[in-house]
Amino acid sequence: MKAEIHEGSQFRRKVISLERYFYKRPNPNVILIGRFEGTVSEEQLKIAISKVRKIHPLLNVRVQQEKNGDAYFTTENVGELSIQVIEGDKFGNKELMDMAVKELKTRHPLDTGPLIRFVMFRTPDSFDLLVNSNHMMCDGLSMYYLIRDIFLHLDNPDKEIKQMPEPVIVKDNLPQGVALKNYFTKLIIRLNNAWAKKGIRFDEADHIRLHEKFWSMEKGLSIHHWNLSEQQTASFIQRCKKEKVSVHSALCTAFLIAQIEIQGKKSYLKNISMPVSIRERLTTPVGESFGLYFSSFKLKFKPPKDDNFWVNARAVHDYIQKQITDKNVFTIYMQLKDLHPTLVDSISYTKYGEHGDKLAKRFLKLEGGYTLNTGLDLSNLGVLKIPEGRSQLKLKNIIGPCCYNEFQEKYMGVATIGGKMYFTITFCESRVTRGTVENLKKVAMQNLGEAIGW
Repeated sequence: MKAEIHEGSQFRRKVISLERYFYKRPNPNVILIGRFEGTVSEEQLKIAISKVRKIHPLLNVRVQQEKNGDAYFTTENVGELSIQVIEGDKFGNKELMDMAVKELKTRHPLDTGPLIRFVMFRTPDSFDLLVNSNHMMCDGLSMYYLIRDIFLHLDNPDKEIKQMPEPVIVKDNLPQGVALKNYFTKLIIRLNNAWAKKGIRFDEADHIRLHEKFWSMEKGLSIHHWNLSEQQTASFIQRCKKEKVSVHSALCTAFLIAQIEIQGKKSYLKNISMPVSIRERLTTPVGESFGLYFSSFKLKFKPPKDDNFWVNARAVHDYIQKQITDKNVFTIYMQLKDLHPTLVDSISYTKYGEHGDKLAKRFLKLEGGYTLNTGLDLSNLGVLKIPEGRSQLKLKNIIGPCCYNEFQEKYMGVATIGGKMYFTITFCESRVTRGTVENLKKVAMQNLGEAIGW
């Protein structure tokens, strides 16, 4: 399958696999915020974003659904891009977090597009740029590359516009040997044959109704944000290297122990989900393309028994490394890629009582019911390189990623930039209180501090 590139830079490609999963979800938004020193005008920002949209075709799309249920990204007849500018003397984390919460609950128009929007907070000597994208077309690293590219074109208005290669299509570039077990393939064929006869599809009005119902039920969406100092970050990374464990494994260990101490031993608190980049695993290199290039899977950990943090961290690290195989990483792609597209769409409609078909209910049950099953989803973007600028502009730090799933109690985005490690937890207070989240952070950071010697 290839994307269609037409004269005038028109773009059209089928929505596939994990993209389709996010297509009809009621809460598909992902947010990243870049904080900058120096200031630019609204017009300068619009020009820079316009240039970056020429680099990454998915920034210009809407979704067109065909009568048979197939959906396509298309740049034809796309709506106007939203760039909101808010002026003020100073903006702190609270103002940014409040806007991020609002944006997480604001629906992108699928039929008209585009599937991304921007909010600029501008002061006399700085600005913050909030980017809100539908997850069906991007991952956390894509969001960072986008903010970085906007910065580079703000910093150098004469910078050449270099269009990225056609985005790599995951379905066509899976590693060799990745396959589902035969019984699952047969099950998909039976489900598809039965579902196709029903001719069910969900339109824009259905999605608006689902979105409104979801957010009427999910109360108290909130975000908690903090960071380590440069010294703490450097000593943490150095100690992980010395102990031969990844930063990600150490963070999993610290928060796993904290969850059990603060929240008890409920079974879902032993589960941690983790997004995994597939950019280096595909047969065709992805590079820094803007697209959905991650997988995610859930691991169930045994409560750590040793008093020594690093003994526990090595056990967690070894377990994660054994599980992160191509087979496990691409399982979700293999499960979704051949399913009837509107059967995938039916998951959320069925869960929230907007669709009552018996086959859809059976499929939802096979998918686990989408009930709360994970204590923490830990998304670590790693160390992000700040680009060197020519002007007085400077990218100081990143907040996020922020997103919310009803079957994951807490989502934590981690990014290390400018020598500091930043943490952002998104959660709903109807499921877990802010006090619990703050205590969780306190205990996890104490665990790390004692282990490292802060």
